[in-house]
Amino acid sequence: MSFMKWVSLFVLVIPIQVNVSQAATLPKIELGMGLVGLQYNDYPGSDENHGYLLPLPYVIYRGDKLQLNRKGLTGYFGDWGWGRINISLGAGVPVKSDKNEARKCMDDLLPAFGIGPSLVIDLWQNSKHGVDLTFQVPVRQNVAMNFKEFNNLGWTIRPKLNLNMRQPGVSDYWNFSVGIGPLFAGDKYHQYYYDVPQKFVIASRSRFNSAGGYSGSKLVLSLTQRANDYWFGGFIRYTNLSGAKFNNSPLVKQKNSLMIGFGFAKIFYKKGQVDLASVLSD
Repeated sequence: MSFMKWVSLFVLVIPIQVNVSQAATLPKIELGMGLVGLQYNDYPGSDENHGYLLPLPYVIYRGDKLQLNRKGLTGYFGDWGWGRINISLGAGVPVKSDKNEARKCMDDLLPAFGIGPSLVIDLWQNSKHGVDLTFQVPVRQNVAMNFKEFNNLGWTIRPKLNLNMRQPGVSDYWNFSVGIGPLFAGDKYHQYYYDVPQKFVIASRSRFNSAGGYSGSKLVLSLTQRANDYWFGGFIRYTNLSGAKFNNSPLVKQKNSLMIGFGFAKIFYKKGQVDLASVLSD
């Protein structure tokens, strides 16, 4: 299916049920549980993909200077009026090499995790219509690990221009965002995913050693809907690897990768109240 067809499906599937009651507050704490379905390439550049159905914890905390939501940890760790510093979180999925033809007989890819600061610059805002444009520069330190192994993957930098549109002034709302930008990573990160050491060389897989630098570009569309005690959400993440430092790796089978997810959660606990105007973004 083409990229634009996936975008059309994404827009049609998410339910948009507008509650026009003009509530001025949201709960300070919300807890819930649900499910998320994911379909994605094994790694950017792989021509094989898998689907998963996973539990989805729903945890929201809307504090005065610290907020936790589906986007991660957000807070005023330095606020200069024109911008702020947040905490940026990221994750990568594990890959069983015996289930991926390009990686046959190679080491498995472990679950990956990243954390670090993100500079957020406010470029434009229209509070009346719930629209804001920001430039974000997350810098993360990454690791790949399980209970037996630990790998230091080094740094990644993923700057992006992000447009966020949210239904203003109501407690049950929809939120749509578009983010686009280049990807950069150090030697260790590229080597973990795309290197082929001599011991794994076969007739169809030559030796390869990658350098750090440009990793491609990414476009992310996300749409969420909060309705009464339910949350619905979905996203599409498109990655293009043209010009990436590891493009010549035999593990790169295509230049385009797509990740799609849809989920829902039932909110079963609420506590406290905060003013809508103080909520950075859900």
